Parts: sequence; C-alpha cells; structure tokens
Amino acid sequence: MLWDTLRDWLVATYPDDLLMPVPKGEKCPKFPHANGRWSWHMYNKFAASHRENDFDIAILLRTLCVVDVDTKELVEDLEQRFPVLKTSPSEDTKKGRHYFFSRSELCDAQGFMDQRSSVIPNVDFKTRCTTGTAGIILVAPSTGKTWVRTPWMAGDVLNAIPDDLLRAVALPTRQMASVKLIFADGAELAYTNNPHLQKFDLLRNLLEGEEYAEVRTEVPIAVGTAQQFEDLMHMCQHRRFQRWPTDIEGVRHLADYLCATQKVMNMLDTGNPVSPSAWLQAIDNASPGWGQAFLSEALVDITDGYQIRYQRIVKDDQWLFHEYPHSSVQGSTVLSNDLQTQILGLPSIVRSVLERHPDLVLAGSSVLHMACTRVLGEPSDYDMYYIGTELRHILSDIKDHVNPDVMHRTGAAMTYVVDDVTIQIILRRYRDVGHVLNTFDLAPSQCALYKGRVLVTQSWLFSVRHMAAYVNFWHWNSASVSRVFKYYSKGFEILVPALRRDMLKPYTPCPGAHNLLAVEAAPQTWPWSWKLKRSRDGKPKRIDAIMLRKMVRDTNYWGLRHQSGYSEFISDALPYVMRAMICRGMSWLGLRPVRTRTQCAQNLDSIEIPEATDVPFHMASPNFPQLYDLRK
Repeated sequence: MLWDTLRDWLVATYPDDLLMPVPKGEKCPKFPHANGRWSWHMYNKFAASHRENDFDIAILLRTLCVVDVDTKELVEDLEQRFPVLKTSPSEDTKKGRHYFFSRSELCDAQGFMDQRSSVIPNVDFKTRCTTGTAGIILVAPSTGKTWVRTPWMAGDVLNAIPDDLLRAVALPTRQMASVKLIFADGAELAYTNNPHLQKFDLLRNLLEGEEYAEVRTEVPIAVGTAQQFEDLMHMCQHRRFQRWPTDIEGVRHLADYLCATQKVMNMLDTGNPVSPSAWLQAIDNASPGWGQAFLSEALVDITDGYQIRYQRIVKDDQWLFHEYPHSSVQGSTVLSNDLQTQILGLPSIVRSVLERHPDLVLAGSSVLHMACTRVLGEPSDYDMYYIGTELRHILSDIKDHVNPDVMHRTGAAMTYVVDDVTIQIILRRYRDVGHVLNTFDLAPSQCALYKGRVLVTQSWLFSVRHMAAYVNFWHWNSASVSRVFKYYSKGFEILVPALRRDMLKPYTPCPGAHNLLAVEAAPQTWPWSWKLKRSRDGKPKRIDAIMLRKMVRDTNYWGLRHQSGYSEFISDALPYVMRAMICRGMSWLGLRPVRTRTQCAQNLDSIEIPEATDVPFHMASPNFPQLYDLRK
C-alpha cells in the first residue's frame, strides 16, 4: 500500500524519478536502469506480480536529491546548523537520517552531483551521477527505514535544497577558473581548472562565477609557503603526502587559513587514528625513515650482496600481541650471504618455468624465504606474475611442459601442482616489477625474482631489518586478516599504525579490521560474533568464535610462535574468520571450490586476463574509520 502512495506522488510530481525494487536487505537495484532501461510501465508490471513485503524499494534520483547523514550525532549537529532540516521530508535509517529536497538552480549551474562524504565525513549527497545515470536511495518501508515526515505530506513539490546547506555537504564538479596563488615570500603557483581547489572555501568564494574565465585570478596567500600548498594539494588528490618528512602542522595551519572542508582537516589531523597523516607518522615513529621508504617507488637490487642486521623495535600497544617479547638475537644477519646459491636451490620445476618464460616474475613469500634467513617455515607455493600483454600461450606451454599432477583454476590464478610443488600463475597483466610489488598489501611480501635478479622495495628492507610489518587499511581486502597472521607466524611483528585501543568500538561492520583485533583477543576473551548476509535460501548465516576460542585457549600459540602451532591455527581456524567477513573476495587459504584439471585445460583459450589495476595506498576507499568511536 505504501508503495502505491509513493508511486502516485512521484508520477504526479517527479515522473523522472522512478521506483526500483531492491532485494531484501541489499542496496543494489534488482534491474538495470541506465540509459532508459527502466520505466514506470516496467515497475507497474513488477509490482502487480510481487508482494511488497518480499522486496525493499528505492527511488532512482534525477530531479530529487537527498542528504544522507550516517550518525545520530551528525543529525543533531546539522539540524541545529540548518533548521530547514527539521521540517523537511525525512526518514530514519539504522545509523542516521535521509533528508529529501529537489535539485536547485545552483545544483545544475555548478554541477553538484552524487558524491560520498566530500565535505563532511559520514554525510553523503545523493542525486543523479556525473554520467547522467540516476542515483539510488532506499526508502521506507525498506529494511531499516522509517518515515519521519513523508514527502507527500510536504505538498505537491519539495523545497529546493538551500544553497548554504548544499555547499555544506557537497562540492561542485564544474571546474574552477585559472588562478595564480601568490605567497608572502614571493613564490607563485598557477592552477588551471583544478577541481581540488573547490575544497577550500576561501578560494571557492573568490573564484565563484569565474569558471572558464580567460583571465587568471591572482590570490594573495598570507599564510604558509608554496611547498606547503603543493603538499596540501597532493594530500587532497592522493590521500598521502608526496614527500617525507613533511611539516604537517604547517600544512594544517595553511588548510585552516584557506577554510578547508572538514574531510581535508581530518586527513591532516595526526590525533585522528584514521587519518593518513597519523598513519604515516606512526610508521615513521616506529623506525625513522620508514615513512619515506613507504612513499618511495624505487626498487633495490640485493642480488650481489646487501648486509642488514636485525634491529629490535620497542613495541607499544599499537602492535598486535605487544605484551609478547621480540626475538633475542639483536644484531644477527637477516639476509642470505649468497643469493645466487639460494636461487639455484629453488625447486627445479620452478627454475625451469622461469627460464622458459623470462617475462614471469616470481614474487611474494617464496622469494622472502629465499632471501631472508630469519623467516620461519617454508613457502607453501610459488606465485608468478606476468609482465606483458599475452599470457594465454604461457599457460598452455606450462601445462605441456610441467605435466602437472593437479591443475585447477580460481578466479585470480591458475594453479599447477607437480611433485608436491605448487606453482600459481596470477591471471593479471603487469607493466613492470614495481607494478607487481606495489599491489601487495604487506611489506614483507614486496620482493621479487626477475631474470635472475632479486628486487625489493625500500619498505621491504625496513621490514626484514626489524622483522616487522605494518597493516595498511587503505590497501585492505578479504584476504588481509589471514595474511597478517600468516606473516606473524613467519616471525614478523605486526604494527597497526595509529591504533587507539581506547577508542575501539566493541563491534563494527568494517570488513576485516575488527576481525584482526578479535583474533588477537581470542586467547583471553572473545567479545565478538559475526553475522553474514542472508544465504540464497533466505536463512541468515551466522557463526561465532566458540571453536576458535576453544582451540587457542588451551595452547598459547601467540606466546611461543611455534611453527607447527601456527600452521595448525592458520589452516584450521582462520577459515572461520574469513567466512565471517562481510566482503567479497578470496583468501590465500583457497576457500572457493576449484575446477578440475580437465575443465581447466579445456578452457585455457577462453580465459580473460585483465590488466592489473593500481591499488595504491591513496586511492582505496575503505570504511575502516568505523572501527573507532571518534567522540572519545
């Protein structure tokens, strides 16, 4: 019945904003709608043959816009700052509230489009997208949604979103005019149509209405230097600094002078545990120079000898299992004295494949075990990556050459098992060795054997010197939890940069991050349980940690770091953690079913091998800030 009321109001008032059914408990539309592929006729046909209670419902936003506030605290704050919100049509959500308006003239004139947390963290602006496709917003009576003031109660037409509210929650996409910034020391910087200038109210107000102007506007800047402004713009664009060390306080003072958005100020706040500035400063505080090493893209060739001695790091509560001591062999050598001999010691089938196909790169833990003498255990497999454009013929040639005992394929790799040696060919194309290593999430794995040379990142050198690794939440996926403990089991201490245990929430939907800390807590207490989305049969999936807790309660794996104990823990217990994560992807444990050798052989010619994407620290969009209660 409520669907009918909403439909009648939209058809009469905003016919371009269609209703779209959504599977229960999800956010993705049930049907494609781009390029006019969805209509009122199709909706009416669907609604006539389905029950309302079986689906959620969403509005495809074209002429409407929604201010999506994700926390109760922000709801109170914004309603005090903008009283119009108190009388606007709105609905409560599980975390906050949606406020409904029509698009204003300013929206269209300056291109305010669908965007996520552009100005205020946890406040989204929902409307049509820059591509022209409609945005989508779930509405009551969908799961977790309840109307506070229905849109049809506000009259026939909604109020246009006020300009001050619009500017407070969103940024325009229209490019700004050319501008020359003149600093107190006489230095000058020129920018042409740079959208990141919109993040500073001082510049935006000065240049408003001058977009596409031929005359360059000169703006005197009384605070800071040209270098600090370049650092600030680099942080806005890439979520990291371009050099280290950086005068963070000076950059933050300049941003405050320019009236930067709250999101920019948060990125520069070293007291905020989810700030990239705090993250970078934390790893540099752990070992001076590590921050600069992280930012460096240069590779180091260690084949002909590179002496590194172990240096113990003092652990505080930013480290996992910080109460357990380091190894006591301060000053011992950590790298092999003769890497050429170590290369010859690789399994013959691995060396044979690399010699036949020189464009293959052996990278990851297998090279780490070969190069570093202090790593516990043995490599479980040999991962190879391809530099070039054609990989299909290599897959076929390897099959014929090695005559594998077992051959299977997952979504990301082709696996060959020969005489208990497992070779994995990653089904991606890479530009160079640096491209391969910079897609790895943990520094100890950033090492490669390519054409007889062992190449490593500068972060890798720090990791093996201290037998330590940092967790990179900006480079996080469903395999990260198990990979972190995999490398802990190999002897590496694990740093969670800028971790604030006093601010941790008891439970968070952040994929993986809470699992990381929950596994650490398992020997003592187990406060969390995990919930998964509903399975295909409609029944909720749920798993708790009883089995995992029982396993680690009796045997203190963490204190002894015993190789066999860790192997048992990782192979038997962590699958329960991985299955409990609300996230797509596959862990290194290989939890997905695989194809048979015959099926793989038949499908070699049809394999699609995409180019590997860059997944750097500064481009990912994690939701790990939900790990913390930032009010503390």
